[in-house]
Amino acid sequence: MSNLNEIKKGQKVKIEGFSGDSVMCNMARLGILKGDVITCIAKVGPIIIGKEQLKLAVGKHLAKHIFVNRITENN
Repeated sequence: MSNLNEIKKGQKVKIEGFSGDSVMCNMARLGILKGDVITCIAKVGPIIIGKEQLKLAVGKHLAKHIFVNRITENN
């Protein structure tokens, strides 16, 4: 498991958890929940992620508190 800040452009990952309830609540307000599959669209300062039709910029500090697992071709 790694954090969102460590993924590379183009990678798909599954949200595995958050470092605390406040981070979880803030992300839920934005439409990102545990178990969601997201894609890293760009890393241009903030990390631009996509989930279906949603695109969202996540700051590097917040990204360190979002835990993900990379999705491989076999998943």
